[in-house]
Amino acid sequence: MLMDSNYLHSRSSIGLNDAWRNGKLSGKLYEPMTSHLTRLVLTLLLSCDVSGYFTFRDKIPNGHMVPHPCKPNTIWQGVGHFIDAGGKNRNPFGLDFAAERNRWSRSLCLKDSDGDGWTNGQELGDPNCTWTESTQPFRTYAITHPGVCDPWNSSACLLKQLTNTSYETQGDWLRDVCQTFDCPTMNEKGVMSLDLRLKRTPVPAKRTTHMCQLLDLSALPVSYHIVAVKPIIDNNEVVHHMALFGCTADMFIPPMPYECSLMVRGCDDLLAPWVFGVPVVCSHPKAAVKIGQDGYTKIVIQIHWNNPGRKSDLADSSGLTIYYTPKLREHDIGILVVGAAKFDLPAERQSVSVIGTCTERCTRNLIKSPINITLAANHMHVAGVHMSITIRRHTSHTLVNLTNEETYKSDGPRLFTYIDVPVPLYPGDQVITNCTYSTLDRNSTTYFGLAASDEMCFGVLFFYPKEHLVGKTCLTIGNETCDWGPSILEFPNKLHYLYNELRKKCQENSPCSEECAQYFSNIIMNFKWEMLKNFLKFLTETNEGQTMLAWVKSCQGKVCASRNQNPSTAIFCASAFQN
Repeated sequence: MLMDSNYLHSRSSIGLNDAWRNGKLSGKLYEPMTSHLTRLVLTLLLSCDVSGYFTFRDKIPNGHMVPHPCKPNTIWQGVGHFIDAGGKNRNPFGLDFAAERNRWSRSLCLKDSDGDGWTNGQELGDPNCTWTESTQPFRTYAITHPGVCDPWNSSACLLKQLTNTSYETQGDWLRDVCQTFDCPTMNEKGVMSLDLRLKRTPVPAKRTTHMCQLLDLSALPVSYHIVAVKPIIDNNEVVHHMALFGCTADMFIPPMPYECSLMVRGCDDLLAPWVFGVPVVCSHPKAAVKIGQDGYTKIVIQIHWNNPGRKSDLADSSGLTIYYTPKLREHDIGILVVGAAKFDLPAERQSVSVIGTCTERCTRNLIKSPINITLAANHMHVAGVHMSITIRRHTSHTLVNLTNEETYKSDGPRLFTYIDVPVPLYPGDQVITNCTYSTLDRNSTTYFGLAASDEMCFGVLFFYPKEHLVGKTCLTIGNETCDWGPSILEFPNKLHYLYNELRKKCQENSPCSEECAQYFSNIIMNFKWEMLKNFLKFLTETNEGQTMLAWVKSCQGKVCASRNQNPSTAIFCASAFQN
């Protein structure tokens, strides 16, 4: 991958090509570029807080110096991935690197992964394939990307077909990663920055973990508005997404990070979501999140770790940098989550659609006065292929598209911004979220859930004024429409797991199966007293709990048969199966 047009012109000449292939390129000719790259790497290390957890970059020559194709002074951190920050699907070089068991070998060095006529060794400064780990490469200047066909903007390379990704061609891929996100408010006079990140914490050896840390901002002397949020990625192998939540209750501040559910009670005001592929979240010129004396004084930084290999030797201290200013905007901003929850996707289907509707009745209850939508974003997982969010006006029944991704990419999210002309949402309007999935490569049912292998159908809408909305969500949950109170987002991780497992093993209004009875009996017997009380409360006072009870109702006799031998079973049967 080439750095700039001058170098592109030089590289196309016969003499330079021959010199490069033979490893005889003069260092003097590229001295200015060498010092420029050195400053570039230092700048990136300081500003992006890149850590030693990008270990694969140490296993290839000049792994920390591979330039971005279309963003000057930017390093492509995840050399083997389609996302420049790293993570998710591997690009052509990443696939070849993985095939070599994640090591630099002579065969990988001689291979031309991106098909542009240059070997991986030539692109990474090891033309003779002699480099070994922890040694100086033959060349440390004029490094190019071994996974991006070059010249990247030539017709042949833009039309190059890709595999292992939802992008069809290199042109589709680079159209996304070459987008620039300009956030001028970060550079306004008086803007300050603060890193909010986890203390270094071991990553549990399980597929999905949500880790939280409460942070105290009560020492801020006045009120401030957060004008931008930027990620600090420590371990890109596990970070799936991050978010900031505001606390409305007086919360105890634990000294260390702790495992949490998707939402934290008392701290459930979503302030700033972030997903991989978004370099910065920038606030609207007229509205922002308020912190300090008249705003949030306690917030939660939450990180979703995805560890499908269940590795036990990982740790992370990622977080978010907030940019804040005492120059307050006209409004406080709010976030509304729309979409659907608690759905199933049958296996081996070309196309499965899920529709969530925030109905006229819902918006009349939710919206006190019109709100102005400034940004909208779609969120599904890897089975998602198409998603849209549409407003249907209650007066004219006309449709207004907020988002429409014909080809949804979980590793390349799009932000639909309405800066100059925000989109109004009125009481009585409908908000329709349409999510389409493909499960052709899955041999079992996919459930709604938190894990990356589960699926979601959420739309995130930023709006102002915040005080015009009552509630935080408007979701279609199962067959029920419009839940704007305590929702599925507050479903604790353990209960969420039990819910999905029971869903697989038990069926409402069906004869009791031995698998269902045994599984539910084991749940009850293994609960300690405090946990059992909470579980009973959940079953009897929530819609999800009532659904779970309906699934196991036919197994009451088998479950309660052992109540004389087990106190927990006796208490449960006396309380839960009364009706």
